[in-house]
Amino acid sequence: PEDWTRWLADPPSVKPPGGESYREMQARVLPALAEIVAAHPAAEIALGAHGGVNRAILCHAMGRDLTHVFRIEQDHGALNIIEFFSDGMPVITLLNG
Repeated sequence: PEDWTRWLADPPSVKPPGGESYREMQARVLPALAEIVAAHPAAEIALGAHGGVNRAILCHAMGRDLTHVFRIEQDHGALNIIEFFSDGMPVITLLNG
């Protein structure tokens, strides 16, 4: 219960026992995403991910800090479409579809 309470108070920074924080996960996921996007310029790419990973990517795409992570709804089977342009500015064209 104490771990749960701490995590609810600060989801971006608190990590569950044996796990990683949202910040650590985002720091792992974003370089992998950038590598995938760079390897497939102008291509349509489909990624299957957990809602937490989706939220971390979406926070980054919106320029939002992870303190806002749970302000983004991600239903089971949600579809998000993000266009990555050469100027580096992602554009979200569909959220939680």
